[in-house]
Amino acid sequence: MIEEQSFNWTLIRGTCPEFIPNHWDIVLAVFAVVGAVMNCILMFRFKKTMRGSVFLNTLAGCDFGCCILYLYNYFFTSAAVYYRNNLMAFLRIMTHCEMKMVKDFYDIILPLLVFHIIFEKFLWTCSTRTRLKWTFFTLANYKFLLTVMTTVYAGMATFISNWNFLVSSASLQ
Repeated sequence: MIEEQSFNWTLIRGTCPEFIPNHWDIVLAVFAVVGAVMNCILMFRFKKTMRGSVFLNTLAGCDFGCCILYLYNYFFTSAAVYYRNNLMAFLRIMTHCEMKMVKDFYDIILPLLVFHIIFEKFLWTCSTRTRLKWTFFTLANYKFLLTVMTTVYAGMATFISNWNFLVSSASLQ
């Protein structure tokens, strides 16, 4: 099926100028690679040194995912157009639905994680009595449970918001 698939690269270059590679694609791809590497280092450091930094570790993981998502959505596509590679273009088209879902998942979970971090930092400015009332945000085991619940919520919200898109793309195949 891949060998039979052929793309009109002249038409693609004419109708999708955002996929024509330029020097900014390389600059932004370098930033994304550096961001992915730095987030891997952060995740390793958070996991090793701070037991209660579940929110920060998850946020670094989501940021790593955003860097990889950028590389796939823009740099990989620009490389496919530049090299006029049918296999790369076919992979990009076949995974379009999944990449949209991953992007929507990150768009849902990132603000929630930032809220958890801000609320946790706010609680450390309050009295001890107030912190003891909000142990869900201050104790490591509860923070892990809250992070899992947030991830499950984001996954369910992503699935529900993409249900029509999934059904329509399945009926086209």
